[in-house]
Amino acid sequence: MTQRLALEAELRKFLTAIEQNPSSVVITDCKGAIEYVNSRFTEVTGYSIKEAIGQNPRILKSGTMPQFTYEELWYTILSGKVWRGELHNKAKDGTLFWESISISPLRNSANKITHFVAVKENISSRKQIEAALMESNKELQRFVYTISHDLQEPVRTITSFANLLAQRNQGKFDGESQEFMEFITDGTQHMSCMIRDLVDFSRINTKGKHLLPVNSYEIIHVAIENLVLAIEESKTTMTMPDEWPIVLGDRGQLIHLFQNILSNAIKYRNKTQAPRINIRVQKLKKLWHFAVQDNGIGIESRFFEKIFAIFQRLHDVEEYEGTGIGLALCKRIVERHGGTIWLESTVGQGTTFFFTLMAA
Repeated sequence: MTQRLALEAELRKFLTAIEQNPSSVVITDCKGAIEYVNSRFTEVTGYSIKEAIGQNPRILKSGTMPQFTYEELWYTILSGKVWRGELHNKAKDGTLFWESISISPLRNSANKITHFVAVKENISSRKQIEAALMESNKELQRFVYTISHDLQEPVRTITSFANLLAQRNQGKFDGESQEFMEFITDGTQHMSCMIRDLVDFSRINTKGKHLLPVNSYEIIHVAIENLVLAIEESKTTMTMPDEWPIVLGDRGQLIHLFQNILSNAIKYRNKTQAPRINIRVQKLKKLWHFAVQDNGIGIESRFFEKIFAIFQRLHDVEEYEGTGIGLALCKRIVERHGGTIWLESTVGQGTTFFFTLMAA
């Protein structure tokens, strides 16, 4: 008797926990007929418990989700696995809302699936914030592109008139005046490079092409051809794999990615030895992992995150030319391709940049 009362007390506590759960809880039989919903479900959907019991969860379908999402859902749970995802659903009054959902199968003593339990969280507010942030980012990218584009003309004008002034007064400037002219020329050239890089950075997501199967061998060789003068002048040597994978990507952006990383390996070289670059690639699950290793000056670990931020430089322009946008551009390209980028480095010994790209 005492044991039965204890079990009943435990059961009441369990049911209370489900009923008062801040997430919606739905239990269906193995065919999808609803057998239980908690009060949170009725608050979110507008359907009473009586209206929901016996129905199929498809009463919440909004018509905005692709059919394969539901097919994948059912395939997963019927296989005995847990399905996790987000669905755009419709309440009884027609209001659309987003839910983050986890659906788990329940098995009996014979290991047969008898029911499914769905735990659902209303994430509509989060989705609205994400949409607002996405629109804000698009507006910011358009603003950056417009400003950068508009700045190009006055910079070109300054450069043209500075060159014209230098030509007309060739041999007439004293040492200080000649130095001033060089400051103007160098400054406008640096500004022009920065504007061009800023335009490229702002257009990664908005002007990118569809990701298609591309041969990484062809990509790396175009990048090398674009750097052939720097490679020859620095006496850079490279070792590469014999076989290169087919990846999903935007050809132009991937050329930019490899070119920037190779250019950095050449630029930040050790002054006591010629640059050596070793490129490796291996497949892990559905991703290709690329590694570009150099024997350059290296980077302190405290700067590993900083160097991927826009306009972040670790050296003066006089020491190493550049705009501070290159690695930020690389990071954005890799992330647009569904990958990640990181590095390992030892000061005085070199740096290895790692990044992943999706297999085609």
